Amino acid sequence: MSCPQCAVNPRAHSFIKIGQKADTGYWYTAAGKAEELVNTPEKFGFFRLHMSEAKQDPHWIWIFDCEGMTSRHTSSIGFMKRLVGSLSNEHAILLKEIWVVHPNMFMRAAIVLLSPFMNKHLVSKIKFIESTTDIEFVYHLTGVHVFSSPWKSRV
Repeated sequence: MSCPQCAVNPRAHSFIKIGQKADTGYWYTAAGKAEELVNTPEKFGFFRLHMSEAKQDPHWIWIFDCEGMTSRHTSSIGFMKRLVGSLSNEHAILLKEIWVVHPNMFMRAAIVLLSPFMNKHLVSKIKFIESTTDIEFVYHLTGVHVFSSPWKSRV
C-alpha cells in the first residue's frame, strides 16, 4: 500500500522491498534519493505506512543506505524520536537487522545519541557496512532472491 504522497509521486519516499530469503524480506531505503523530506508528524505517518508494509513478512531486514545524503536529508530530532519509538514498539521482534550502508557522521551520531532510548535488542541489530561493494554486504546477500538492486542505479 502506497502512502498518499507516493501515490502522486513514486519518488517521494524511499522504502522498497528488494529481496526475499525464506521468511525474511529485505527492504531498502535511500534517504539521499527521496524527494520528500520527512520532517513533520503527518509526513512521518506517511513513512510509517511504508514501514508497515514490511510486516507482511514474518521477519525483515532494513537496508538503510546513506549514500548521497546531505544536510538537506538529515532528520529532525522529533522525526528520529518517532522512528525509534515505532521501531522499538512495533518492529523490534520482526526486524532482524538494520544495515546502515555508506554510514555518514550524522547517522553514526544519531544512532549513538538515540541508542539509550531504543529497545536494547534493536540496538544490537544495527550493523554498519561501509559500501555496497564491501564483501560483508555481498556476503549478507548470499542466498537472497534479489528483485532489484537500487544501490546500483544513479537516479
